[in-house]
Amino acid sequence: MRCINNIFNLRKHIVTYYLLGCISIFFSCQILKTTSLIKNNKSNYNNCINILKYKLNNEDLVKVCEFLNHEENFQNFVYNLFYTIIFSYVLVREVINDHFFNIKYWLLSHCSAIIFSLIGELSIFQFSIDSDTQYNLSKYIILSLLGITLLLLIIRQLYYKKLNIIIIFKPIIVYFIVYILLLSITSDVKFHFHHSLIAGILSLCFIDFKSKIDLYLHAIFIGIVIQGLNFFSLSEILMFNITDKSSPSLSLLAIIYTIFLGLWIFLLVIKVKYCKKNENISDEQLNLSLIPSRRELELYRRL
Repeated sequence: MRCINNIFNLRKHIVTYYLLGCISIFFSCQILKTTSLIKNNKSNYNNCINILKYKLNNEDLVKVCEFLNHEENFQNFVYNLFYTIIFSYVLVREVINDHFFNIKYWLLSHCSAIIFSLIGELSIFQFSIDSDTQYNLSKYIILSLLGITLLLLIIRQLYYKKLNIIIIFKPIIVYFIVYILLLSITSDVKFHFHHSLIAGILSLCFIDFKSKIDLYLHAIFIGIVIQGLNFFSLSEILMFNITDKSSPSLSLLAIIYTIFLGLWIFLLVIKVKYCKKNENISDEQLNLSLIPSRRELELYRRL
């Protein structure tokens, strides 16, 4: 009985129950994709099959054309679910603490994923923010309104000191490193801001779950994250791409690894020299605070 109580104790399995909610959003998107509300134009896929059928064997032909045209098979469906669980866990593991998300949060996140999917069917919204996009007036208006809204929300978070800069900068630093690595081999690095990636980073800006505004905005962004992973798979978390290049040479690997080791050692030194010192100071302050003063002893004796 105790084992069963531990399993269903929400406070002990906050992250697990949160991921179950994310899985529910994923299945909602998957069901939506099977309806007539989402167009499934297979003309490009069929053209790919017709063009390459004399060049590849049947198994390779199907894999290549599915990959090029984002066609989903059962294996893709299962792995997309796996990617959703992993990416959702990465986004919430440091911010969820012991907060239990209510039904309103999950209803809003489901609605966010579904509405975003339906909006994506409108031709006016079918464009990307990348190096190759040709912008017109309608795109400028949409991006301006969206940008102003997000900017005001970020300013609000800054004003109320709700932004955790360290948590937000972690993914930014990772993508910066990716960009530098790609830049080391070619200057022609193209970018593509996928909506799952942007929504994931924005979700980290609204993690004060005691605030209803933060809670509901976080729900909206998480819904968009999962919708992107369901519709477009793992490519949604990629930002940069380059033309085909060979794998890194031994000399380039040696340079990269040397820089990495240097940075690693530098961070370890900072941790040992600076962080340990602060920890010791905190311990001393704690010990001193536990020793009663003379006045406190006198007051105790009078009692």
